[in-house]
Amino acid sequence: MRAVTAARLGGVPHGLEAEVRATPGLRAAAPIATTTVLTRRLAFGDDEGLQDRTALVLGPDASAVIDLDVAHGSLSDLRGATIAVDERVGAVGESRDLVLGDGAAVRARVVATTTARRDEFRALLRLGATPGQLRRMLRWEALLTAGAAATAGVLLVGAVAWLATALPARRVSFIGTRKSWPDYPG
Repeated sequence: MRAVTAARLGGVPHGLEAEVRATPGLRAAAPIATTTVLTRRLAFGDDEGLQDRTALVLGPDASAVIDLDVAHGSLSDLRGATIAVDERVGAVGESRDLVLGDGAAVRARVVATTTARRDEFRALLRLGATPGQLRRMLRWEALLTAGAAATAGVLLVGAVAWLATALPARRVSFIGTRKSWPDYPG
């Protein structure tokens, strides 16, 4: 895949896309640009208020030149006020309020969702990890996560059990009364 860019010129000259598409032997061409959009909180952990996010500006023919690993929906539906988002922050058919780079407020409908986790795997494979190393990494990650959850569960159950047996044995006096905790019905 090759890209035609002209950032120092302020973008690709008008008409160049048509010339590129007319190149013999070319399988696909599509305009792709980056921008910044403002959104409200999309995922757990985001700050309240508006968040600036980098976004790709794609057309309906983008799937011919870029693989975003679409989980649901289709990039070919990217027309008008539509967006594709990570599947962790939206679902096909939902709407999202955005403020575009030029300040225009838009209510965009989600037409496709992508899987970010697969992008991480693809990046690791491109950096030289083998599929076997990737599987081992996932096994270790799952094992460590399960081990941490089991340990936390055992500690929580132990703390609750200790509190359930230790506190009733102690007589706790309430301020301003002559009765202690075990004397109250309960």
